[in-house]
Order: sequence, then structure tokens, then C-alpha cells
Amino acid sequence: MRLATAFLIVLFTFLPGCGSSKKVTAPKIAVMLMDFEGRAGIDAGTAQIIRDAFAAELQKTGRFSVIDRQATAAIMEEQEFQAAQKGQVASAKLHSLKKMISGSVGKLGEDYVFNIKVTDVESASVDFAIAKMYNGDLEDVIEDFLPELANELLRSLGPH
Repeated sequence: MRLATAFLIVLFTFLPGCGSSKKVTAPKIAVMLMDFEGRAGIDAGTAQIIRDAFAAELQKTGRFSVIDRQATAAIMEEQEFQAAQKGQVASAKLHSLKKMISGSVGKLGEDYVFNIKVTDVESASVDFAIAKMYNGDLEDVIEDFLPELANELLRSLGPH
């Protein structure tokens, strides 16, 4: 009996998928994060700092593949240039973009006001929109609030 038990333990330990605790992960959601608009009390540069920090927080969730809009435009321009040199038509498909995230940030009194909208690229329907206020310093927004906002966005989109 002990030999049969030992055999089963060895068998299930070394068979692919058996005895392992590998976590099955959902595919990443390809999103393009647009430039954030600076509203009352927030200049364009500060809005972009917040946007860049938010992009990093989305990446940290492990569920988003954040596509850089400026890099995409430059790559597409280069593809068109190279295709024209060869007398071909450029392929505009760089990735399977699913969602577009746009937003704005402003100040209302001592509070930061965030408006974030997630739009489905294929249907142009708004999947998720949120308006949130945060009372604190800009450093706290980046260190404390943006990670919470990224996780809330992930929860709102549900399992994919």
C-alpha cells in the first residue's frame, strides 16, 4: 500500500499540471492611456505627471498592457515611411487595442478632482466612468490615491 501511495505522489508531482500550484492568469487588457487634461488649478505639465504615474500604476496591476500613444504615432509614421520606400501600404495594426482611457484632473479648493473614463475601442461605448476627489498633497495623490484608482478601474472592468 505504501508503494502505491508513493507511486501516486511521484506521478502527480511530475505530471504537467498535476500537483503544481501554478496560478492561471487572465490575459492582459490592452489600453491606450490618453493625455490627461489639466483643469482648474492644474497645468498641462502636472496633468501629464499624474497621467504618467497612473500609467505606471495600471502596469503594476499586471492586468493592463498600457500602450503609449506618442510611441504608437511615431511607430506608425515610421512604418508608413518604410512602406512608401518599398512601394507598399503600411500595416496600421500594432496591437489588439481594447480600451481607451481618458481623463482630467483639477483642483477644487484643497481637493484634487479626477474624472476617468474607459471607452471600448470597437463600440465607442463608455464602459466605466468615475469622478473622485482626493484631499492631500500631490505626492500623496501619486503614492496613495493612484494605486487605489488603478485597482478600482481593474475591478470595474471585471474578469476578462
